Amino acid sequence: MPSRDMATATGSLVLFRLLGSATGVAIGGTILNNQLASRLLDVTDFIPMNLEGNVQELSLLTPVDLRDRVLTAYAM
Repeated sequence: MPSRDMATATGSLVLFRLLGSATGVAIGGTILNNQLASRLLDVTDFIPMNLEGNVQELSLLTPVDLRDRVLTAYAM
């Protein structure tokens, strides 16, 4: 490629790389959320909580049996 087109080529490369990354993250997050929702349906006595991105609070669930089943659903 000619030197005068280097900036355009670099900008295009970065644009497509960022678009691919954003699309991949969105698709991956959707798949993860759908799988997690279906796994948590099997845990009948779990009331979903608003974790706001902090899943560490799941380790504080009581009773222990419920906590283990919910953490297993998250870990799969």
